[in-house]
Amino acid sequence: MHEIKDKFVKGQALQLALREMRSDLADIRMLAVLAALIVVLVVSGPFGTLHAMGLMARVGYWSVLLLLTVSAGSLFGAWARLTLDAYGYRHGSRCLLIGAVMGLPVSLVVIAIDTLTFGAEVLMLPNLLQALGNVFLICTVLAGVLPLLGVRDRFAATPAETSRAEDDPPELLRRLPVDKRGDVISISACDHYVRVVTTRGETMLLMRLRDAIEETRPLPGIRAHRSHWVALEAVQAITRHQGRYRVTTTANDTLPVSRSCLPQLRDEGLL
Repeated sequence: MHEIKDKFVKGQALQLALREMRSDLADIRMLAVLAALIVVLVVSGPFGTLHAMGLMARVGYWSVLLLLTVSAGSLFGAWARLTLDAYGYRHGSRCLLIGAVMGLPVSLVVIAIDTLTFGAEVLMLPNLLQALGNVFLICTVLAGVLPLLGVRDRFAATPAETSRAEDDPPELLRRLPVDKRGDVISISACDHYVRVVTTRGETMLLMRLRDAIEETRPLPGIRAHRSHWVALEAVQAITRHQGRYRVTTTANDTLPVSRSCLPQLRDEGLL
């Protein structure tokens, strides 16, 4: 069992973290927030940047700093969260661990940029300790607060989706982190794990595909393939290429369809 988890930690967790980071940086809402923060920081000039830098220098400094720290924090924070999920770690110190994992690379980015910008005095011990303390505190707070606010949604959840989930939510949702509990889109087998995709992102769970599908009730869906299940309302398109059918979900994932599933697709009016 530990070998299986180690395989996930070394491979799939990092791949999923990279996907989350790219998704975050491509999200128009995230970009809008970053742009607003850059404007506020450029105008206010905190940490002495207002007097130490000209306008264009502040624009460049805060733009580079925010983009790099957000990228590093998103990547390593997602990797830490997915890794802890794989091991079933739900202890109260979870936020501290994620904050520490986020804080180290973010601190290195901040120190490197500040050293290049302000000189070697940034590396003096009091300055280093202050920078590290500030970064770790911010990262720890973010690790605890952001999931509760659901700001990592990859897809916008509509009021109708929220209402359906609250009326009769599938049992499977109880296994997911709070910020991932949207409408279930698809479930895919990945070794001894299942990849659960919802309207709020994706999560890896250590369980059998058959058991995961059982816990989607009463949500109607189809076993499109021996390794994939798709919610009927999440079917965006059915395509055929070289005699093979594929289903595209509302999460823009394309999954194979086995021939044994074709009659059910026809019965549902999807073919």
